[in-house]
Amino acid sequence: MLNTVGASHVLAKENDFSSFTSELTAAEKQAHDYYRPAYGLSIDEEADFQSAQALLKTYRSEAAYERLQPLAKKYPDHYLIQLHHAEALMDMGKIEEAVRNIDQFLNAERSEQLTADQQFALQQLNVRAYIAQGQAPMALRILKNNLPAYERLSNPYREAYFLLWADTHMANKQPFMAYEVLQKGINSDLQSKDSRHKLQDLREDLAEKLYQSALNDYDDGNYARAVDQLLAAYNLNPTPVKYSKDISRSQERFLRLYENRFNASRSFLVNTVSNMRYAMSNRDYNNLYREYLRLHADRNVHFLLLHKEYLPINMRKAIESVEATLLRQGLKVK
Repeated sequence: MLNTVGASHVLAKENDFSSFTSELTAAEKQAHDYYRPAYGLSIDEEADFQSAQALLKTYRSEAAYERLQPLAKKYPDHYLIQLHHAEALMDMGKIEEAVRNIDQFLNAERSEQLTADQQFALQQLNVRAYIAQGQAPMALRILKNNLPAYERLSNPYREAYFLLWADTHMANKQPFMAYEVLQKGINSDLQSKDSRHKLQDLREDLAEKLYQSALNDYDDGNYARAVDQLLAAYNLNPTPVKYSKDISRSQERFLRLYENRFNASRSFLVNTVSNMRYAMSNRDYNNLYREYLRLHADRNVHFLLLHKEYLPINMRKAIESVEATLLRQGLKVK
């Protein structure tokens, strides 16, 4: 009986030891997997890569480049290595080489597997490189054709999206578009701190650029755009009296032009809105859309619709209701 008890005790000890060994092995494997370098880099290569990242953060670009250059050649499909390698090149003033490497990476098959955030980070470098080279129109073309949609980006990249557009518009001498996109960044209810700082930094310079652009639009008879730019300039910097003075002058000209165009198209506008209401009541969406397109085909009415806020309230609400109905039917509104 005693022998049986002793044997059971030994067996239990062996089972405990086996369980402990198994758990220890699993823990060691987990630790090994956690600390194992990513993307197949050796431990030394991973150390060089992490060192390069730290050097870039302290603006020691040449030292970072020395560590990244052999890694970039050996791992052409490694996103982070290629990104930081391009950053180092740009910091060193080797803009053309940075652009060439970014383009080569983006044109490779590997780029199709990138997330929207990763695509944005690379395209952001690409855009800033072209701006640094004095090729602002090319930078704007890249934004329009290659930048991932705002909705696909995660929150940390969304404000950077607006800031990149703003910088590119400024480089292309489009101050009002830069102002508008910064306001969108502020109104996005995400991380608007950088957009606010950017507007604050540009405040006086941007206001004056908007003012000069507004004067050009005023001379060209584009009074509505002149008013918008003057209001933006005044919001940025209300000190100069000339901003508020020219706002009144432009608004007066615009309202006079708007009234003339409204009177010239009043009967056509009233008749077409009435036809659209009738088509809506009968759910005749084909005729509704046809009448809507007729409105925009008229030069005077098209101008009025570009500034619907100045239309009589009932007429504006009727047109907005028509547009909402057409959108629900999957039709395109202007």
